[in-house]
Amino acid sequence: MSAGSNWNLDRVREEVAKIKLDLTANPPPRDQYISAFKAKLQTMPTEWRGFALEVFNMGLDFGVDMKETNRIIHATQQRNSMIMLGIGLALLLLSIVLAFFVPNPTPQQNLLISLLAGLGAAAFVVMLPGFLELKGAMAPNPVFHSLAFKGGGGAAVFVLVFILMHWFLKH
Repeated sequence: MSAGSNWNLDRVREEVAKIKLDLTANPPPRDQYISAFKAKLQTMPTEWRGFALEVFNMGLDFGVDMKETNRIIHATQQRNSMIMLGIGLALLLLSIVLAFFVPNPTPQQNLLISLLAGLGAAAFVVMLPGFLELKGAMAPNPVFHSLAFKGGGGAAVFVLVFILMHWFLKH
C-alpha cells in the first residue's frame, strides 16, 4: 500500500484549505507566496502535490463557500456603485454651483463647467442598469464642418450633458 493510498480529493481539498488558512494567518512576503505554498505541500504524497498546486494556481478552492464569495462580490459592486454615485453627485453639484455663481463665464470656464457636469452625469449614470444609446451630429462649427457621434451608457450621457451645458452657458 503506498503512502498516498488514504488520500482522496476531499483530503487534498482540506489540506489546501489548511495551507491557505495558515498562509493567510502568517503571510510570507508577496514574492515568496507560491514557494511557501509549495514548501507546505511537502507533507502531501507526491502524486497529489501536482493536483493541489494546479488547484491553487487556477484559483479553484473546493472549500470556498460560493454564497460567501457571491456576498463579497456583491458588497464590492455596491461599494463601487456608491463611490461612483458620490463622485457623480459631487461633480454635478460643483458644476451647478459654478454655473450659478460665475455670472459671465469665459470660454475656458464654460468648458470647465460643461466638462464637470458631463463627467458628473456620466459617473452617476454608470451605476444605473440598462443602456442608453445616443446618435447624432453637431451643427457646423469653425473647427469641424460637421461632427457625428455615437455613444452608449455613460459616454452617451457625457456627450449629451456636455453639449447641452455648453450651449446653455453660452446663451
